[in-house]
Amino acid sequence: MPPARIIRARGGNRRSAMTLLELVVVIATIGVLAAIAVPRASRAFQGAGHAAVMRDWSTLQRQIDLYALEHMGAYPAQRGSGQAEELTEVAFLQQLLQATTPAGESSDKPKDGYFLGPYLVAGMPALKAGRHAGRAGVFVIQDTSAPRYMSEEPVGWVYQPRTGEIVPNIPLTEGASGALTIDISAPEALGARPGAGGVRPLDVGAGDLGKVE
Repeated sequence: MPPARIIRARGGNRRSAMTLLELVVVIATIGVLAAIAVPRASRAFQGAGHAAVMRDWSTLQRQIDLYALEHMGAYPAQRGSGQAEELTEVAFLQQLLQATTPAGESSDKPKDGYFLGPYLVAGMPALKAGRHAGRAGVFVIQDTSAPRYMSEEPVGWVYQPRTGEIVPNIPLTEGASGALTIDISAPEALGARPGAGGVRPLDVGAGDLGKVE
């Protein structure tokens, strides 16, 4: 009796590898999806950064106004802090981040008479969008000019101590209501760090402007 034949079905051992054409199609599809998704994600990230700047700006201006209300109309850094001279960044930070007297003298330790403030318990916020994103420093204007965007100053905020007006160091424009807002069309308004830290109260001393995390 002849030995039994083993009959193999045709196509039973088909290869599973992709052809070059299929690979090209997959890569092209991924590229198209990325081209759609990446700009949307970037715009959302930029939007989050700009929104964070607006929130911090509102909080800062509100607390500066509260400081003046409780210090006989004097704004932060309009007078010295007792540790730093007037019209300086150190005086500004100490008077907002530490306890103060009605005359504006500041202390980082509990003392009798230092019963006002601190006004920024969480610290001085870092700028969260724009060319200087991640910076929490403050440029204190020495003359009577209004605060404005200062592209060459590596700080997060620009402050006029005579009026108490503070602005983020980012291009600004006048909105429909007449109030200043971020100029999102300006290239230097791009770039965002929504989770950036800032200057903490305990980091601020007479000779130390604090750390930016």
